Amino acid sequence: MALPIDGMAFDVGNTLILDPFEKVLDRKSLEMRQVFSRFGYNFTVKEIKDAWTEANRKVDYAFICHFYQEAPVVSHCLKILKVEKAKRPEISTELLIVYRNGLKSVIMADDRLTSMKRVLYELRKAGKRLVVFSNGRQKSIELLLQWTGLREYFHFVSTSEKTGIEKPDQKAFNYILKTLATRKERSMYIGDDMNNDISPAKEAGMKACLYVPLHRVSTPWRNYDAKSRTRPDATISKFDELLQIVK
Repeated sequence: MALPIDGMAFDVGNTLILDPFEKVLDRKSLEMRQVFSRFGYNFTVKEIKDAWTEANRKVDYAFICHFYQEAPVVSHCLKILKVEKAKRPEISTELLIVYRNGLKSVIMADDRLTSMKRVLYELRKAGKRLVVFSNGRQKSIELLLQWTGLREYFHFVSTSEKTGIEKPDQKAFNYILKTLATRKERSMYIGDDMNNDISPAKEAGMKACLYVPLHRVSTPWRNYDAKSRTRPDATISKFDELLQIVK
């Protein structure tokens, strides 16, 4: 049975945009190796990928955008590789440029984009208010949405950095309801994480839709194996299904 919904809020990470980290490293590791070579280091592709993966899992702090990557993560990667401290800032800058160029090409190649744009267009055409709220940095999230061509479908985009509140804090979902300006029982949050998205949305009185991507990897900040007594109002694996579960 379709749910009566007037406003829909979307998560970004592993919902609107799938985690690109592994694909970016696969695509750009040879170019990264060339960066190291210019500074006198001859690391193997495997050494670079293993060190960066370890750093990405270990380094976590408020508002970090793991998809976009940030200097402290790369700096920790260089520390793992025992790169001279004096060389780390310059190497880190070059590696971030390489990574982010790879990031753009990976997310723009997402084969879900055409379907997602059609669904978002139809939802807006039906009068739904669409917003984004995601943990992360405002500039990074806006840029990711612009690269994919999704930004134009949303009335409003906000982040934990902009508000100073991270999911699953209830204050974040109270803020989401304010941006939607719709009754909470006719509002829905769409996300991939039971603990960060679904449970707190339900606690706020919203409807909640769990998006289950085909490739899901738990991380220190996203635990797909965590148990929850909360049940989503709907579960989807394809964005097209949104058109059947809301009215």
